Amino acid sequence: MPRPSVVLRENHGFSRTSEPIQLGIPLAKGYLQDKQPHFLKYSDGELVIPFQTRPLSYWPDNSVRWLQVAFPADLAPNQTRVVELFKEEPSLNNPNSQVVPPVQPADSGLGIRIMLPNGDYREMEFELKDPLNTSCSVRFEKKWAVVEDGTYFLRSRSEGVFLTSAGTDLVRFFIDIQLFKVGELIRVDAGLHNPRRAVHKGGLWDLGDPGSVYFKSFSLSVRQMDSRSQWIRPQPGVEPIFSENEALILHQESSGGENWNSNNHLNRDGVVTTRYRGFRLFRKSEVVDDGYRASPVAGVTGENSGTCAQLSEFWQNFPSSIKAERGCVTIGFFPETELDYELQGGEQKRQTAWIQLTPAGETLLNLQSPLTPVIPAEHYANTKAFSCFSPPEETDEIDSLIGLALSPEEGFLKKREIIDEYGWRNFGDLYADHECMYLPSDHPRFITHYNNQYDAIYGFARQFALTGDRRWFELMDDLAKHVADIDIYHTDDDRTEYNRGMFWHTDHYLDAHTATHRTYSRFNSTSSIPGQTGGGPAAEHCYSTGLLYHFWMTGSESSRSAVIELATWMRNAHEGSKGLLAQVLAVKKTDLPRLKKVWGGNTNGVYRYPFTRGTGNYINTLLDASMLEPDEGWLDLAESVIRSTIGPMDNIEQRGLLDAETGWHYLVLLSAMTRYLLDETGQQHDRRTLSLHPGEPTALLALDG
Repeated sequence: MPRPSVVLRENHGFSRTSEPIQLGIPLAKGYLQDKQPHFLKYSDGELVIPFQTRPLSYWPDNSVRWLQVAFPADLAPNQTRVVELFKEEPSLNNPNSQVVPPVQPADSGLGIRIMLPNGDYREMEFELKDPLNTSCSVRFEKKWAVVEDGTYFLRSRSEGVFLTSAGTDLVRFFIDIQLFKVGELIRVDAGLHNPRRAVHKGGLWDLGDPGSVYFKSFSLSVRQMDSRSQWIRPQPGVEPIFSENEALILHQESSGGENWNSNNHLNRDGVVTTRYRGFRLFRKSEVVDDGYRASPVAGVTGENSGTCAQLSEFWQNFPSSIKAERGCVTIGFFPETELDYELQGGEQKRQTAWIQLTPAGETLLNLQSPLTPVIPAEHYANTKAFSCFSPPEETDEIDSLIGLALSPEEGFLKKREIIDEYGWRNFGDLYADHECMYLPSDHPRFITHYNNQYDAIYGFARQFALTGDRRWFELMDDLAKHVADIDIYHTDDDRTEYNRGMFWHTDHYLDAHTATHRTYSRFNSTSSIPGQTGGGPAAEHCYSTGLLYHFWMTGSESSRSAVIELATWMRNAHEGSKGLLAQVLAVKKTDLPRLKKVWGGNTNGVYRYPFTRGTGNYINTLLDASMLEPDEGWLDLAESVIRSTIGPMDNIEQRGLLDAETGWHYLVLLSAMTRYLLDETGQQHDRRTLSLHPGEPTALLALDG
C-alpha cells in the first residue's frame, strides 16, 4: 500500500512561511501501532520540523485508525508540495529546540500572560459585559489547564462562569489557547454557553424565551508593553490604514450582501437588527473607510516589536469588530451595539481568533485564504475510511448532478445570499429553499433552515474526499461548526427526550420567524403536520455520522463532543431514566402501544422499538459513538436495539412496508443494520455474528469480517 501522503497546493500567489496545518489522516488497519515512532517528510526529501500527532481513534487490534497531524508548512507562490508519513525513525534527529513561551494567569479577571524569551510579554484579557454594560466577574471551574503539549504547540484550556454584578450566574465560557512553537502564532478559541433550558411553552421555541440570557459584548484584548502606532488592513490586497495617536476600529454591521437586512436577522421583538450594509472603519467618530465584506488584520507596532490579530470568518459571523489603539488590539467576538445579544437556552457559540507576535502579521494575511490539505481519494479508498467508497474513473450523470451543489449560480454557497444565511447564529447552515418550491415567483422567500437534515455534513465530507475541492471542505466545516453550537440543545435541565438533542429543520412551508433554527414558532398558528403546533428535538431527525467524520478529518473537539451528546440523548430518549415518572411515561409511550398491537393480533408488537428511521438513526448514532468510546457499551446497546426491533418471527405483511408515505422509513433502519454488518469499523469482532434471538442455534445475520 502506498505511504500516506498529504498534498499542499499554493494557488493564491502567496509566499507561505510556517503556516499551521492540521488534519486527520486515515490509516489502514495494522499500519501504525499506538505509540509507534513515525515522522513526516516532504517528497523532495526535506524533513517536516516540528510536527505533532495524536491518535483520534483505533482499529480493534489497537492500531491507529485516524491520526491527527499538525505541522508548519513552507511553500513558495503557486508551489505544490507533498508530505508523506513514515513509520521508521528519521535518518536525522529532529532538531526541534524551540521552547514554548511560559504561560501564567494574569493578575485579575479572565486573563493570561505570555512571557517571551527576550523578557517581553503579552497580556490577553477576556471581558464580557452584561445588559447594563457592566463588566462581569469570573468564577473559574478550570484555570488554564494544559490539555495538550508537544513538539509543535501547547494548548491550555479555561472554563467557568461569568457573574453579574449581583453575583448570580450569567453565562458559561470556555476558552482554548494554542501557542505554536514556530511562527510566533497564537490561536484562541473562545465560546459562550447558556446551559439553562428553554421554557418553550406549548412546544414553541421563539426568541425572548425566559430561559434565554442577554449580554452587551464579549471581547479579547491583547496588550504589549511598548507601541508607537497602530494600523488596520480592512481587506486582503489593500494598503493598511495607520494612526499614531488615535484609535482605529473596524465594525462589521451586516454581511454586506444584497439581502443584508433580511428577516433572517430578527430579534425577539421582531426587529431586524442590521443597521447598515457592510462595514465601516472609524478613526474616532470619523468614517475613514467603508465597504461590504471585511476580512481585517489589525496591529500595534513598537520600536522592535509588534502584535497583530484577526478574527476568522469576520464578516460571515457579524456583528464583529477589531480595534487597534496605543499598546492594544481588541477583538470583538460580540462587539457592543445598540441592542443586547440573546443566547437561547441550550445554545452556545464559539469563535476563533489568531494572534501573531510580529509587526506585520505576514502569516495572518495568508490565513485569510489558508491552505487546504488534500489526501488522495485512492488513500481514503485503500484505508476503508468511508464505506462503499471508490474514486470514479470518469464522471457520470450522478456526478454532474452532485456537482450542481457547487454551481456559482445555484449551489449551496450561492443560496446563502438569498436569505442572507450569515451572522453569528446563522452562518454555516443551509437555506432550505425547497420549502419555497410552490410559492409564486413574486412572493417573499420563507426564512427556513435545514439543520443538517439527512446528514449534509457527511455528504460534504465524502465529496471532499473524492474530489479534493476546497468548496466541499468549506461547506462541511461551516455546517459542522453551526450544528455543534446552534442546532444541538446543550442542556441537562429539560425533558429527557430533549436534553442534548438535535433540532430538526424548521417547519415545512412556513417561515421560521423568531424561532430561528428551532421548530416551532408562536407566529404560526398551524403546522405543516396536521394537528401539531409544537414540539422539540426528535429522534427521527438525528444525524451524527458527518460530525464523526468532521472530527476525524479536522480534529475538532466540538464535533467529537457533539457525537457523544447526540448518542447520550438518543439513549436517554429511547431507554428513559431510572426515575419513577420517566418509567411511568415509558409504559404509556412504549409498553401500552406494544400490548395493544399484540391484543389486536399484530405479532410485531412484541418488539420494543418501532420499524422506523428513528430506530435506524438510534442504531447509527450508537455506532458512531462506539468509534470514539469503544469501551462505553455503545456497540452492545446497538446490538440490543437490533434484537429488539426485528427477528425471524416477523409478520412482514403487518409491517406495512408498501405504504409509500410511512413505509419507506424502514430503509433507514435496514441501512443502519447493514452498516453494523458490513462496515469494517467493528470495535469488538472481526467476524460479525448477531443472533436476533439469544439462545437460538442459528445466527440470522452473519458476515465474515
